[in-house]
Amino acid sequence: MTNGPSTLSRRAIVGMTLVTPAAASFTALAVARSQSSTDTINLFDLIPQAFHAGIIARTVENAPLRARALTGHIQRAIDTAASKRQRLVVPAGLYNITPIGSFEAEAGRCQRCFAIRNGMHIDAEPGATFRIINDVSTNEAVVFMCMFGTNEQLADISWRGLEMDMNGLNNPISPARSSRQYRLLNQAHIFISGTPGGHAALATNVAIDRCRFVNTPGVSCIVTAQSNASNTTLGRNWRIYGCQFIDGGLDTPDHSAIYAWAQDVVCEKCTFANRAPKTDIGGNVAFEVHGSNQRFIGNKISNYYQGVWIDGNRTENISTNITISDNELNRVSGFGIMFYGEQSHVSNVIIDNNVITFDDTTYPGVDIKIGIGCLSPLSQTNVIVKGNKVNSFAKKTASSGFTLQATAKPNQIHDNFQIENNSFNETTFGSQIITNPNGELGSIELKHNLCRNLSRAGAFSTPQGIGVDFNGAGSLIHRLVLLDNICTDTRGQAAECAFGIRIQGKVGDLQLAGNSASGMTAAAYAEGVLTVSRRLSAAT
Repeated sequence: MTNGPSTLSRRAIVGMTLVTPAAASFTALAVARSQSSTDTINLFDLIPQAFHAGIIARTVENAPLRARALTGHIQRAIDTAASKRQRLVVPAGLYNITPIGSFEAEAGRCQRCFAIRNGMHIDAEPGATFRIINDVSTNEAVVFMCMFGTNEQLADISWRGLEMDMNGLNNPISPARSSRQYRLLNQAHIFISGTPGGHAALATNVAIDRCRFVNTPGVSCIVTAQSNASNTTLGRNWRIYGCQFIDGGLDTPDHSAIYAWAQDVVCEKCTFANRAPKTDIGGNVAFEVHGSNQRFIGNKISNYYQGVWIDGNRTENISTNITISDNELNRVSGFGIMFYGEQSHVSNVIIDNNVITFDDTTYPGVDIKIGIGCLSPLSQTNVIVKGNKVNSFAKKTASSGFTLQATAKPNQIHDNFQIENNSFNETTFGSQIITNPNGELGSIELKHNLCRNLSRAGAFSTPQGIGVDFNGAGSLIHRLVLLDNICTDTRGQAAECAFGIRIQGKVGDLQLAGNSASGMTAAAYAEGVLTVSRRLSAAT
């Protein structure tokens, strides 16, 4: 949801200002599922029997009064179970629900179906679905709403096995879509937002296991917190495991499935999938990192504009200890894993063993797709990018395996980037290192990377294994190490890769050794307009 404070946001929001997009210290949250009847309460025991048959038969109903009544019974069941420290068991079936209350979120009054409570634990049986009825929000009367919401500071909460359906096709939020004007309302399944009395909403010790989040028309599925205030207390210890996020952003251009404005967040083995690629609407970002000690591991993403957005928050000066590992990103139309750093500095990041694949889907304004990159205006430091694979089948749009671009702000220097043991297949560039008249770079190391059959695409006709370049004029790269990188083009007379390595600009210490290239159409190694202070041997 990359929805930031109004001074920094990438979006203009009518009537709203939303907050914008390795865990060594993470303490795993373990909320034990008890089989004892004294530790659980069955939802059917707390709602009238008149509702049971329709729920079990999965009857779709859109009667507002009946939906309000059922929602009220469920809320009372939630409250009863939480107050008794019991887990609420939700039997299989379809529950047609509607907002019955509201709270003051950061962007205004938000209608909600259910208030989240301290100690709320929902255990759904397979096949249990909470579905918002048709026409709560319409083109004539748009409603800002969520399924579960709060602006309080809460703890010890879990959802397990529940399907949550916002029914976005029948609850539109953008009446002027025919003119390509879209609303950026949240419409989240789980929404923690607001700063009542100066105390920012948060949740600590939260588990979300094997749930399905489907059909939201709006900006997010899960919002761990949202506040425009600085130096607020952040929630901690979120575990999101084995969930599915399907068809998000059905009526908005800026959908981020998970907006992780918290510390100690683990998202593991989840699926983020839209049936169609991002266009004016659809999946913008799957997961937004906004805090220290976050891990995004073993997830699958498809048909999103961007996979992972890495940034900080407005509490930490530096967000640190972040791991993005073992994920599969397919049919990404813009960027795979990207640093933006609009909120704060980020340090100690490991990005490893991810597989990113670009198809030939085009996206307006994107002239080069980037697998892993840093385009942040704030300095990012101590970053390891290793063992990743970036594959491209794109011919209409160029692509890069890794891109590091210097900031344009004074005293903001990206430093200590280690790019090693990655493979880039049929992209246009393997790695790009780019400075500008105002932006220097610190220490950059590229080692043991493999580029294969790099190809012309879009407006870019000079593929390069490693391209060190500048925009406008070059600024200093304090230390550049290129060791044992390989670039090969096996296509013979049909080869398209021009250079194994090409360097121009300003470099302080330059260390080159063991690099090789074969099948290049221009040169294995070339220097353009280049100034080097010291050339170092491999042993230095």
